[in-house]
Amino acid sequence: MGALDFLKGLTKRCPSGLNTRLSALNGEVFNGYFDWRLSVTKGKGRTIRSDFVRDELLTIRKMFQYAKKEKRCGDKAIPSWDFIVERATRGRTPLLQAYQQRRIRKLQR
Repeated sequence: MGALDFLKGLTKRCPSGLNTRLSALNGEVFNGYFDWRLSVTKGKGRTIRSDFVRDELLTIRKMFQYAKKEKRCGDKAIPSWDFIVERATRGRTPLLQAYQQRRIRKLQR
């Protein structure tokens, strides 16, 4: 689930589907990605944090920036968006700490 599925659903804007050139895409296409991602996830009975969706969009933007550097597209194709990311309720657990917590839970059983 991600940008490819999102682009597959845009048959009106991208009639060639996944064979559409990057230079033919307008970065504004990705303005609907956030809402689309939330609705698809809710449809499966799950939730997703907006910072996770933002990270996906940052990856997509980096791909387009690389394509621009390689002269495969112009500035118009680079996505930009304007939404507020909620504050994380808890930070990511460092790997060693997560391993220790898992080990303690196994010992407690």
